[in-house]
Amino acid sequence: MTIIRLVRFRPYRRGHGPTFSLALYEVHGQSQRIGYTLRQHEHGRTTIVFDGCDFRPSPLHPWDSDETVAAIMGFLTLRVGDTDREYFDGYTVEQIEFRDTHAESLACEVYARFEAKEGE
Repeated sequence: MTIIRLVRFRPYRRGHGPTFSLALYEVHGQSQRIGYTLRQHEHGRTTIVFDGCDFRPSPLHPWDSDETVAAIMGFLTLRVGDTDREYFDGYTVEQIEFRDTHAESLACEVYARFEAKEGE
């Protein structure tokens, strides 16, 4: 596995919640897809929240770009009300807990870091 980019997110003040990391990597034999792993780090413990190799990035942006990170995180931080309820049918207990507890704060961090335009 070849890592394309590793991004660390800190949506909470120090000591007031977990941090997260997103690793993007090349999927061998899949030239149009990239892999991703979203990890949650808290109290010396790391948990994999999402791990997949099914993301098709936009051909308009490099795989290691801020736009690609924002696009992947847009899917990983979806909450109830953002999409059809059936979207979450395959979620594990840990993913549901992440969605209900941290997805909104993490989405705000991603937006502030990668999507907010100057002057907004």
